[in-house]
Amino acid sequence: MSPSVTGKAFEDAIEGILRLKGFVVVAYSDWREAEIHRAKHPKFLIKRVPYKSIFGHRAFMEFLLIHGERQILIESKHQKWNGSTDEKLPYIYLNALKNLPEREMILVLSGNGWKPGAVEWIRRKADETDGFFVMSLDEFVRWASRVF
Repeated sequence: MSPSVTGKAFEDAIEGILRLKGFVVVAYSDWREAEIHRAKHPKFLIKRVPYKSIFGHRAFMEFLLIHGERQILIESKHQKWNGSTDEKLPYIYLNALKNLPEREMILVLSGNGWKPGAVEWIRRKADETDGFFVMSLDEFVRWASRVF
């Protein structure tokens, strides 16, 4: 992705990839209001899904992917220049641990502004943790093509 890409555009790219794989995209509020979640073979991408954070408050994940019985939380972080996004990686990891094993989690990373060692650290944590995955957007596309 180019350096001018925003976090929202990055989320839209992930959503677009999953739409192409046949996922129905639904806002969480509409998901809970409708009966579509009772589909026999669900293949949904739910947007802005609430969960209880490690701090005990209501927080939101960008996506919840539902494929049959499988549920995968998807968080995306784009860091185009030095900033504080990489400091959120331990928080994201601890929240993933809180949701495992009921829900897997994928963290999709983009951009060149990460502090030295930040991406390596979170990738090591993913290697050590069943059900927690860290991917670039290209890796996510390959994963989605292989799995769906």
